[in-house]
Amino acid sequence: MSRSPFPRLIVSALLLVLATACTSQPAARPVEERFDIATPHGLEEVATRGGHRIFLRPGVRFDDFSRVLIDDFAVSYANARSAADAPPRTLDAETEARLKRTLHDAFAREMRERSSFEVVDSPGPDAIRVQGWIYDLVVEEPPSGDARSFALCFAEMTMVLTVRHSQSAQALARIADRVRLSCEAARGARFHTARWSDVKEALVPWTRFLRRWLDELRELPPR
Repeated sequence: MSRSPFPRLIVSALLLVLATACTSQPAARPVEERFDIATPHGLEEVATRGGHRIFLRPGVRFDDFSRVLIDDFAVSYANARSAADAPPRTLDAETEARLKRTLHDAFAREMRERSSFEVVDSPGPDAIRVQGWIYDLVVEEPPSGDARSFALCFAEMTMVLTVRHSQSAQALARIADRVRLSCEAARGARFHTARWSDVKEALVPWTRFLRRWLDELRELPPR
C-alpha cells in the first residue's frame, strides 16, 4: 500500500515556516534612500530647505495643530562597511539611555522656551507627536579607560524628526538631514567627556535644529 504524501508535505511546510521565521530581517531605515518617490507612510517630498529633506502627507495643515507631545529619542549606530571591518563601537546601555534622556530634556526645554507649539503630555485633536532619531551614529574610543567618557563629535550622522498625529498615530511629516560634526573643541582638543553638564551644553545646537524644523512646517502651504 502506498504511503500518503501529506505527512511529508506538512513537514516541508513547517520547515519552510521555521526557516522564514528565523531569517534575519534588515532593520527599517528611518530615511528613504530614494527621495523621488513617496515614502511607505504616504509622505511625499516637498521643496528642500537649508539642505534638509522634508516629507509631508498631502493635504495636512500644521496650522491646525497648536500642541506637541515629545516622545523619547531613538539612537542607532552605523553598520560596518564590510565584513572585514570591526563592528562599530556603541555606548553601553546606561550611557545610551542617559544620552537619550538628555536629548529629550534639552529638546523639551527648547520647545517650551522658543517654539510656537505648546508642549503637553496628553494627546488631542490639535496635538502632534514628535520623535527625534539619531541615526548612523559613530562613536570614537574613549581617550582613557573610563567607559563613561565618549566623543561628542560623532563624525557623520543622520538627524531625523518624525511627526505623527497624537491620536491616530498617522504619519504627517518627516524631516531628515545628514550632519557632519566637528571633533575639535575650542582649545583644539578632541571633545571627550563623562560630565553630563558638558553633554547637555553640546546638544543645544542639535535641539535648536529640531525645533526650527518643526516650526518651519507651519510655514509650508498644504499640498
